[in-house]
Amino acid sequence: MMPVMRVLVSSTPGWGHVAPMLPVVDELQRRGHRIVWVTAADARSRLVDRGYEVQVHGLPLGERLPRAMAVLAERAGPVPSPSLRAHAFTTHFALLAAPAAIDGVRSVAASFRPDVVVREPAELASTIVARSGGIPVVTVGFGGVVPATARRMADEALAPLLPEAGLTTDSDRLHAGDLYLHPMPASMDQEAPPEPARRVRPPDVSPVVGAIGEFDDLGRRRPAVYATFGTEFGSAAPWGPLIGALGELDVDAVVTTGAAGLPRGMRVPANIVVREYVEQRDILGRVAVVVSHAGSGTLLGAAQRGVPQVCIPLGADQFENAAAAAARGIAVRVAPDERDAAVLRDAIVRALTDRSMVDAATEVRDEIGDAAGPGEAVDWIEALVEGP
Repeated sequence: MMPVMRVLVSSTPGWGHVAPMLPVVDELQRRGHRIVWVTAADARSRLVDRGYEVQVHGLPLGERLPRAMAVLAERAGPVPSPSLRAHAFTTHFALLAAPAAIDGVRSVAASFRPDVVVREPAELASTIVARSGGIPVVTVGFGGVVPATARRMADEALAPLLPEAGLTTDSDRLHAGDLYLHPMPASMDQEAPPEPARRVRPPDVSPVVGAIGEFDDLGRRRPAVYATFGTEFGSAAPWGPLIGALGELDVDAVVTTGAAGLPRGMRVPANIVVREYVEQRDILGRVAVVVSHAGSGTLLGAAQRGVPQVCIPLGADQFENAAAAAARGIAVRVAPDERDAAVLRDAIVRALTDRSMVDAATEVRDEIGDAAGPGEAVDWIEALVEGP
């Protein structure tokens, strides 16, 4: 029987980074391993509610976001579009988040003495601490692999912190760890995953059993569309064109806005229900199309249910996700300069009617279903710690 492990879990606080870790960490906790989770204050209450011991260290989103925008604004001239992801990843996570968290992570590691560190790809402090102490590292991915250009730029920003961990600016030991749990199906990879990668399923969005109130009849009378821009990007969403497009179609739509809500005074057609948030599992099995920013959680959740998509990327890894989904044939991608009501309406109609998209989405659904679940992933983690 596997002895109880001490597992230090470390993440940045955005829920899109935390939630993909939960199936694996929940299984570790279910097996009796001791968990201490290190993150910034934003995620604390939700993790405590799930029964985790949480140590708060690092920059909360409310501090990190404006500081990152200020850093990016100070750059000489506009950042070329192909470099946006690398600059944004480096600024948010290497220049700002990692230095702010590393002393706290180091302190927790010194007192807790973990047998393994479990982290997500944007959390860079814990790998440095773990490598310094010879502790195995497991990385739980949330979408596609962070591109090599972003990894190398981040390495340069972290260069002063790397020698203590025996790391260099051209080593993927910082980003991959000793085991990389990769949730993107192979047919959608934009870049080959690192050598220690093993495919896992994204968080389960299987439908709930029984009634779910107001959404019980969704999709029964006519096709249903779910539209969301996640919890962090609502203020940048093209709400006017999207609401206009949905209002012209013979569909029922559920739109989630996040805390930002819709712009004040916007008229909402009768066929659209607006909510701040809904659980994906409550709705994905009832809709014919998902319209989103191509955030990893929404993209993979819809893909796991075999639902065709319309991707309207706004930032972060969303442009890469949208490109991957479009190339695989499961989504229509809408470029930044195409976000008017007519284009969005046509994109939704195509996703509703193009049989090849439905077939591709079904194939990807089956591919995701064949990947390992959290139980097998935790078996791999226990074997890593136990050694040969």
